[in-house]
Amino acid sequence: MVKAVAASRGTTISSHGELFSFVRKLGEEEREPELRRLFSVASTLHQNFYENWLHEDVIKEYSEDVKQLINELKKLIK
Repeated sequence: MVKAVAASRGTTISSHGELFSFVRKLGEEEREPELRRLFSVASTLHQNFYENWLHEDVIKEYSEDVKQLINELKKLIK
């Protein structure tokens, strides 16, 4: 979804570092600093998919944050 927002703004993202940089910049431009935190939560869940170290209750809580992130990003596609 981050790549979709970037593409709608004419930006191509080709690495994880670029993803994080874009989200940081996006949060600043849109005055939505929460985007950065929400994206970090999504990244943690992605890592957990492979490493399986989070407790189930944390996964449920984080999944709500990811839903919020997706909703916010949808609003930013131009």
